[in-house]
Amino acid sequence: MIPRHPENRGPRREYIEISPDEKLKLLNEHGIGVTWGSLDDEKWCLHCEKKFSGSSARIYRENGELWVECGTPDCDGSPIDFANYPWWDPNHPLTQEHDQAMGEFPDDEGYKTKKKKKRR
Repeated sequence: MIPRHPENRGPRREYIEISPDEKLKLLNEHGIGVTWGSLDDEKWCLHCEKKFSGSSARIYRENGELWVECGTPDCDGSPIDFANYPWWDPNHPLTQEHDQAMGEFPDDEGYKTKKKKKRR
């Protein structure tokens, strides 16, 4: 078992190791809007605002259930915090790339709006 970093303020957890196939399945079962194709896939965590891989995600057991935690050291973000790109940072190149692909652009107040096509 991997002990939690002592400086982390959350409850002390004992992390466990499970097989790579089990871990991938667990990441996908707990995922909310993200899909993990392999443990090498990288996602972003809203909690710590950093990127991590599926193989670095931590697993722990609580009340008989398995739970997933962000793979970034000292972060206890959960799957609700995981994203394919850092959507919370409008200046991040991946967010801008995603928004452009979706046809969304920030308006004067910073809200994303669809750009209207000009009629001819």
